[in-house]
Amino acid sequence: MGERFRKATPTELRWYSGGFALTPIWFFAFVRIGHSYLNHAGAIGIWIYMMGLLLGGFLSLATWVRFVSADVSWWISGLTWFVALLLAFNGRFFR
Repeated sequence: MGERFRKATPTELRWYSGGFALTPIWFFAFVRIGHSYLNHAGAIGIWIYMMGLLLGGFLSLATWVRFVSADVSWWISGLTWFVALLLAFNGRFFR
């Protein structure tokens, strides 16, 4: 049947809520930076770009988790997702 359900620990909540808050920012950075660079990059350039973004994303999340609580992350995630969806529906997110 599987394991019994357990509540998430405060550390897990901080990681998950921080990831949820930073996801639209990472996506925006991926699209904005990669739009012009990836059109002309070779295989090594694309690999370095992806690894750099993954490393930057992990470091930003680790820093976020260290200093920002889960409740503040949820409020900020509501704001960032609202802005990201507003920009996406108006066609300004991907330009």
